[in-house]
Amino acid sequence: MNSSSFYQKGKSNFKQSGFTLLELVLVLFIVALIATTPLLFIDDQDNQIRYDETLQKMQMIRDAIIQRQEYRNQPVLSGFVIDNGVLPPFPTGKLDSLINYDEVSSTWLASSGWQAFTVVAPYFNTGTTGKLNDDFALNKGYRSAYITRGLDSEGLLKDGWGNEFSVAASTANGYHVSFNSPDVMFKNREVSILENEWLISPQQLNINLLNQSGASAAIAELALLVYNNNGISDEARWDTYHFSANIPPSLTDASGAIIQYQSLHSNAADWQLNDSDISDALPAIPAGEHLVIFNPQTTSDPSTTPHDIIRVLPGSTQPTVTLLVSPE
Repeated sequence: MNSSSFYQKGKSNFKQSGFTLLELVLVLFIVALIATTPLLFIDDQDNQIRYDETLQKMQMIRDAIIQRQEYRNQPVLSGFVIDNGVLPPFPTGKLDSLINYDEVSSTWLASSGWQAFTVVAPYFNTGTTGKLNDDFALNKGYRSAYITRGLDSEGLLKDGWGNEFSVAASTANGYHVSFNSPDVMFKNREVSILENEWLISPQQLNINLLNQSGASAAIAELALLVYNNNGISDEARWDTYHFSANIPPSLTDASGAIIQYQSLHSNAADWQLNDSDISDALPAIPAGEHLVIFNPQTTSDPSTTPHDIIRVLPGSTQPTVTLLVSPE
């Protein structure tokens, strides 16, 4: 018998089957890739949600400080600056003054002389000083928390990742809130309230004085009374911007009837602040409503004293206030 033929008959017909090591590694890699791809997508989506939440909160901070809206085609201003005449303080570099007013302990107001929102009568200083009649009063003061949404369980406003915002001022008239992103995919952001967004100079005011007499000049102080809620006394919370107004007699006809008012506009004024010279171009008058009064005295009567409320709108042409005045 052929030995070669015998060997072939005795040889097993079983064939080897299964994966090689390389094939197993490749399969595991594909499975892992399929398993982790949704997780990466979910993680990116979660970070996007956190980032969007952070930007919304930064807008809330800005609106809490000063916000301009339109109502029936008229600008409406609101926020901390409008009520208080100053930017929010941040002694700890935080947002305490916008969110953490405790009416029982007066958390951050206790030692700083801040007045809660109420009706307040203005004080004036034009060389003579005093308090006006209570009927000239304005609604001013700290209105309680200006941010009430988006706070955590401790009553704090934090970014989408649970970190506190950074608050700083590069100048005395600027307020800056920044966010440092923990994810390199998202940019750091900052929201700022700049000087020209909440202050104007006296020269930008639009006050027109008309002499309603044809007999003699009207001579007195024109005063703009501005509330600043950071003083240690009621009187210290008021600033008086004023100038001496000398308005010639109006023109009359033969019968004495006025045919043309003589006027004086505030853009020609030499403004003073609390009886001290200032630069007309100095941005110092905050957005909001302020009292304009001709010849303020402690005995001034709202029924006989020319006065009005002027609305300051930074970034806009200022509305005109016209006072009819008489010689004293």
